[in-house]
Amino acid sequence: MFAPVRILQVGELNSLIRADLEEDPDLQDVYVEAEIGNCTKSAAGHRYLTLKDARSGQAEQAVIKAVLF
Repeated sequence: MFAPVRILQVGELNSLIRADLEEDPDLQDVYVEAEIGNCTKSAAGHRYLTLKDARSGQAEQAVIKAVLF
């Protein structure tokens, strides 16, 4: 049997992620070392970029999309 599909609103998902980040001691006071890629500047002055694993040789490179306002 499959578990029922759970559909969340964006705010609900954000609340769940925020709770995890605030409650998990491994996710508090974290620094990230990454390579910046695909950096673009919008007409409004925002920067869009990706943070990529700098380590080579991994089968799949991890990527986080980010924006600076």
